[in-house]
Amino acid sequence: MNTVTLQPATGPDGLPQRLSEPQASDYLGLSPATLRKSRTTGVLSGVAAPKYLKLGRRVFYPLAGLDAWLSQFDPVANTTEAAQGHKP
Repeated sequence: MNTVTLQPATGPDGLPQRLSEPQASDYLGLSPATLRKSRTTGVLSGVAAPKYLKLGRRVFYPLAGLDAWLSQFDPVANTTEAAQGHKP
């Protein structure tokens, strides 16, 4: 009999290495429906959608991929900076 060993969902620091769709939507501040749509269109908030894993019917997002996706956006102090395309 072959035994399959699955990698733990948490890293050595105890933090999750992949998030379920509901967890990812909370992490990004987006609705699960928005994430589902991005998997179809390949676009999320005007840029390429983050990569995901599909295991059976379940969908997971690698935490490092979500952080990389978020890093594309520049933080701004107010809406005026956002409208002007502020770069720090």
